Amino acid sequence: MAPPPEFTPANPMAHPPASPVARPPIRRAPAVPTLEGQLLTRGANTALPPDAQSAGLVVELGWFTSVDAVELDASAILLDHTGRVAADEDFVFFNNPHSPDGAVELDPQRRLDSLGYAVTTVSVSLDRLAGHVHSIVFPVSIYEPEQRGHSFGLVPTAFARIAVGSPRRPVATFVIDNLPDATESAMVFCEIYRRNDMWKIRAIGQGYASGLAGIATDYGVDVG
Repeated sequence: MAPPPEFTPANPMAHPPASPVARPPIRRAPAVPTLEGQLLTRGANTALPPDAQSAGLVVELGWFTSVDAVELDASAILLDHTGRVAADEDFVFFNNPHSPDGAVELDPQRRLDSLGYAVTTVSVSLDRLAGHVHSIVFPVSIYEPEQRGHSFGLVPTAFARIAVGSPRRPVATFVIDNLPDATESAMVFCEIYRRNDMWKIRAIGQGYASGLAGIATDYGVDVG
């Protein structure tokens, strides 16, 4: 049966017609994620502690979905001074969980915290980064958004949380609130970047309707 007029190939990000059994019941509203370290707002930045380069860095990317069927994936993209990748291998994701220099590692085991947030961890060894790397961005994307009619409107709350050392010492938390009518299917949560001899963290929260492929292309990755 043909789709209704509002769902057309010319508008692939539009939600397809809902099936009476396509989605489970809406979950309750999420609790505020655990806030550790400095609370950042969109666009704000803060310096990492002086020992971050040698102590190691942990970036936690978490999200709460209003329906269980929504699946998300975290990734990391290593950028040079021009803001683009030096090679496609600098795109770290589920099929390429380590950067070529071994400095960035994506943990494939997502965990569920006590508040119901799914959390993916990315470990960063700043002292092992290749010399051309000046920044790392951390996107989160929805799996098969067009096919499933999913967007960040079904992710009411998400966060990026940064800590250093072992045991971990909190540095900052950035909380992202999304409106129910949000149409983006991918989002850059935060960025670690080098400023002179100092490493800093910036809260971004920039959404993309073009999905992870759109983010990767913007940063010079050949997505084929």
